[in-house]
Amino acid sequence: MARLSMIIAAALLGAAAAFAPAPRAGAMRRGSVSMAAEQAGRVTFYMRDGCPFCAKAKELLEDTYDAELTLVNIWEGDEDEQKKKIRSMTTYSGGRQTVPQIFFNSEHIGGNDDVQGLHADGKLQAMLDEVRSTPATMRDGWYHPHY
Repeated sequence: MARLSMIIAAALLGAAAAFAPAPRAGAMRRGSVSMAAEQAGRVTFYMRDGCPFCAKAKELLEDTYDAELTLVNIWEGDEDEQKKKIRSMTTYSGGRQTVPQIFFNSEHIGGNDDVQGLHADGKLQAMLDEVRSTPATMRDGWYHPHY
């Protein structure tokens, strides 16, 4: 009888799952290890208007490497939204509070000096090639509001 109850419960759960709303494209659950293929090549670029370091890094990535950037202007939105963006940037950049802060998928690359250094060392192209071909993988507990 207990086995029959388990089979019926499993069937009901399966039926309920069939009618559950589908997660939005690219949605992540806590503990997830991968994202949808559409996330491949995501370069998230935290910036603010008028920042010369942001402009230099953006120019390098877009003009030299033809990178498609997801721009996150920390000054846009109301005060709560700005705080949320800054808190997210600071948390996932290891405490850095300056802009730009650049992420390739979920990997923090750094700021302008870091990107310029990778370019000077000849490493940036290989990193961009890898991020373009790899779906964004998220570490346990990783949350990024722009994915």
